Amino acid sequence: MIWESYYWKKDLLSYAKKLEKRKEQNKWFDSSYANMEKEIMISSFMIRKLFDSDKIDKRLDEQKIEVISYKSNGKKINKMKNIFPDRYFELEKPTKVKIKVRDICNQIIHSYIFNPLMNENNNLQAIWFASDYTKFKQLIELNIENYIDILNQIGNYWSTSEHYIFDDKKGDYEVYHDLKLKNKVPNKV
Repeated sequence: MIWESYYWKKDLLSYAKKLEKRKEQNKWFDSSYANMEKEIMISSFMIRKLFDSDKIDKRLDEQKIEVISYKSNGKKINKMKNIFPDRYFELEKPTKVKIKVRDICNQIIHSYIFNPLMNENNNLQAIWFASDYTKFKQLIELNIENYIDILNQIGNYWSTSEHYIFDDKKGDYEVYHDLKLKNKVPNKV
């Protein structure tokens, strides 16, 4: 559980700035790639943990981001072959789909495939990823600008109110941010 989210959100905004600079970076070293991977993977975990700790509005959790999906071509990828995802997915048949922020984070956290995509100037423009669960189904391409937007949106999110409503089935409280209560009366905590 996260007690004070300020420090987590501050770090998310810091990662957003670093990734923003990587869009202009054109010289990449092993350390550059490793730091970019850490910035994306650690920030994905942080986002998920903020959601799990009820520090971010559930509506942001449900927000869908446009990505490009490439279906598997039927060939089975494995650890010795995952650096060449173009051999295992139909890259000539991209499909635009929308995926929840949490699902993006989960796939990045559990990524079996994680590759940066560079433009013609060798600047970071997108990332390819597939989790160990989806590796035989699809490869996702996420524009880095969209990921930076997610980091900024969550890093800058501050609710004006929190309501705790007891859920008898769960035996615990549900937390609602910025909710205008109509028929529900929150229990006093």
